[in-house]
Amino acid sequence: MKKIFIGIVLCLLLIPSISLGADAKASADATVVPSHGGGDLIIGLQGGIVNKNYDFDSFQPYDANTLKKAAAALTDGQRTCSDASGDLVSCGANTTYTEPAGVQTLCRTGAGTIGACTNPIKLAVFSWDGGVSAVATASSKRCTIFPQAATIVGVYAIADASTTTHLHVYQDAFAAGARSTTVTGAVDIGATLGSVDTTLAGWDKSITAADEICMSVESNNNAKWLTVIVYGTY
Repeated sequence: MKKIFIGIVLCLLLIPSISLGADAKASADATVVPSHGGGDLIIGLQGGIVNKNYDFDSFQPYDANTLKKAAAALTDGQRTCSDASGDLVSCGANTTYTEPAGVQTLCRTGAGTIGACTNPIKLAVFSWDGGVSAVATASSKRCTIFPQAATIVGVYAIADASTTTHLHVYQDAFAAGARSTTVTGAVDIGATLGSVDTTLAGWDKSITAADEICMSVESNNNAKWLTVIVYGTY
């Protein structure tokens, strides 16, 4: 009877060891998924799922240096860079552009810079077409409005044939009730195919937003079509 009792005790002592050995062997083919905080460690085996209750309250699945937070709070409009240690840091504010005073057409004024245009651009175009005949003077007034302030620097006229042509220029603030009748300048072509005028005698070169400019053909002996281009800067 004493021998039987000793044998039973030995069996009871050996059973946990055998169980643990089997679990260790099975873990070679297992996927271990730690829970967040305390709880179960779930071991997925080929033959099923075994739940083992372990305490993972202090378990950290990542090394503290693997994931880093920004060194300091980043404000809107800043670029984010990574420094030598991997921390996210500010690279400084984004490049900003301040538009010049007023509404201006922008041009490249130098390497990597932009600003108000200094090269003249086309401000207005006037044209007349007489068909098979020379452009007539009757009902020849053409008008346009400048949408923004500008400076006139030159006027160019061109015709289909050598001609002697004289045009009046009218400049005034736009008025809904009537066209301006005050002559402020002129465009002339003297027995040639065209002309260029940068002196602009009598012209109001400083244009205010919503100013009106008109032209009319006062005399023309040969041109079947005429085009006048007003150049300036914004």
